[in-house]
Amino acid sequence: MVSVVPTDPAVLAGFRRLYERFVEPGDLVFDVGANIGENTALFAGLGARVVAVEPLPECAALIAGDDVAVECCAVGAAAGQLELHVCSAALDISSGSPEWISAMCAAGLATGPWDRRLTVPVTTLDALVARHGIPRFVKVDVEGFELDVLRGLSRRVAAVSIETHRATLDKALACVARLDDLGFERFAVSRGHSAQLSPWMDARAARAAVAELDWGDLYAT
Repeated sequence: MVSVVPTDPAVLAGFRRLYERFVEPGDLVFDVGANIGENTALFAGLGARVVAVEPLPECAALIAGDDVAVECCAVGAAAGQLELHVCSAALDISSGSPEWISAMCAAGLATGPWDRRLTVPVTTLDALVARHGIPRFVKVDVEGFELDVLRGLSRRVAAVSIETHRATLDKALACVARLDDLGFERFAVSRGHSAQLSPWMDARAARAAVAELDWGDLYAT
């Protein structure tokens, strides 16, 4: 049995409206950290072709769609293997980052337990681009491993989103710097699950905006 709490339908509807700003029919989307495929389904519902990347086999098995390719692996800075810390009580907070787990526990934002270890293969965004093509949009939600994912990308794409937490602010700020280095020029933040996008800003303002978020998502174009 897969232990994941489904996202509220109203929240998913809000994200569909948000994704419409980035995704058009026929676009290619990478859903990195797809979990059980809720966002994958939103992208596919907008007419996109989706590469859903999910390292947990029990979650990856639930992802389906006519225009969906499933990659059962993690994404990182280089190809290889990763020890995934699996939270059997809530698979969606499984993580390949022990630092993220410690920070979230210290902040009272997660309790685990991360009671299982699973070694999973790792690919890179560059490798996914080589296999599937250049995506229009890349959604990254990988529980503290976002910076590693961005380090495996060597070129700017049209748009990216990454999850951020104040508990790991150093990593969030490093993600802004990495996106800036890749040539992304406009940034916006979305607080929590609001699916409401802030005005666009430059990288310097984005660092301040991210620092003010308890948690949410950073968008870059």
